[in-house]
This record gives sequence, C-alpha cells and structure tokens, in this order.
Amino acid sequence: MKQRTRFVGPSLILALFAAPGWCSGAKPTPRATASEFAAQKPAAEAVDLFDAMQAGQVEVKFIPKNDKEARVRLKSKSGRPLTVRLPEAFAAQPILAQIGAGNAAGQNGASQLLGSTFNGQNNGNGANGGRMFNVPADKSVDLRVPCVCLEYGKPTPRAAIPYELVRLESVNQKASLSKVLAGLERGNQRDVQAAAWHIANDMTWQELATIRIEHLVEPNEPFFTARQLQRARELVRVATGPGAQPIDTQPLAVSLAETN
Repeated sequence: MKQRTRFVGPSLILALFAAPGWCSGAKPTPRATASEFAAQKPAAEAVDLFDAMQAGQVEVKFIPKNDKEARVRLKSKSGRPLTVRLPEAFAAQPILAQIGAGNAAGQNGASQLLGSTFNGQNNGNGANGGRMFNVPADKSVDLRVPCVCLEYGKPTPRAAIPYELVRLESVNQKASLSKVLAGLERGNQRDVQAAAWHIANDMTWQELATIRIEHLVEPNEPFFTARQLQRARELVRVATGPGAQPIDTQPLAVSLAETN
C-alpha cells in the first residue's frame, strides 16, 4: 500500500508540471481573430452595377413607394459574392410593356420618370469610397433611396406600377441634372425637386412658384416655398459650373410671405 502511494506521488507532480497553460501560468496559444479570418476569404469580384445587370450577374428591382422614396433590391445571380459599384445618380422608368389597359397608368399615361442617387450607400467598403456595396452570393439586399420626379404633370409613381433602373443619361443627358441629383437627400427633397424640374422640363422659376397643393377644405398652398426655390436656384447655379447661367435668371414675382 505504501509502495503504491510512493509511485503515484511523483506521477502527480509530473502531471502538474505537464498541465496546460492555465495551470502553469503560460500564455495560451493565440487564436485567429474574426478580421484575420475575413482577410483570408477570397475577395468579392468588383463590378459596375449596369454592366453587371447587362451581363446577368445582378438582378435589380426598383420598387417605388411614392414620388419621394423607393426601394432598390439587388441580388447576385453569379453564384458568388459581388462588390457592386453603384452609380452616383440614376433614373427609374415605368416598364410600359407590363402596364395593362386596366391599370391607372395605362389610362392616364405612364407615371413619372424618377431620379435618385446612391450616395451614402456603403456596407463595409469605406476604403473604396462611397457607393461600394457587398452583395452575398444568391442573396438579395434592399437599399432605400430618396427620389424626385423628372416629368412634371405625369401621374405619381406607386408600388403597383413596375419600374426599371436605367442610366440617367439614357433619359436625360444634361450633366447639371446628374450633379443636382448627386446631392439629393431626405432633408432637401423639395429643393432638389424644384431644380430637377427646372433642368429636366425647362420650367421657369416663376412657373415653379405658381404650383399649388390643392385642398378640399383648407386654402390651397404653394408646393415650394420661396426659400426652397432660392436654394434650388443655387443648386442649379453650382451644377451648371462657374460663370454659367441657369435656364431662367429672372427674379421671382412672388413674395416670401406668400410662399412661406
């Protein structure tokens, strides 16, 4: 019995010295961090949005909520993740072939062209600048974008009417329109809307000042305030370049009190 005890004692001492680091005080073997694992993954292929659409690598759906907001759904069809370069400004137009005779758009004419921007859309590619978006393989991601109308007088867009994303230059080749849309955000939509109608539809500032929101009971009100029109004129002035003149530089025949 005593001999067995003497044999176990040294074994126990050896076991203690051979114990893992948490017992001996040695530092544990470092593990790879999540960022190190990410760095080992193959880089996603970078593609231009419209080129990828044409090549069938990306499926894009544009779903307007109204004339101010829309959802853009991107889906990789290539079987691998993609890094998509989004355009700064773009347009969306009704898909006329899919509008039936019983549809409101079919009865009253096609809905408005819409203009928007992808500025500010970025999901982890900050080093590459804005508008670089990662799309997982065979999965879809939704982007919410602000919008303005590009055809004054046409019906307001809505989700029931199918739209498609198109290059802005395919519907309007004025560089100043692209520059104005690039500055679009939810806080300045009325300013950009006035500038967009001025550029895209050749509407004068006076014509824009006379647009009214009609109410059944309450008095009608101006669609744009004088300050919004003033800011819109400045957007156009900057977009048209140094020394260039906007389409119409005549002073507005409308008082600040009338439009505020």
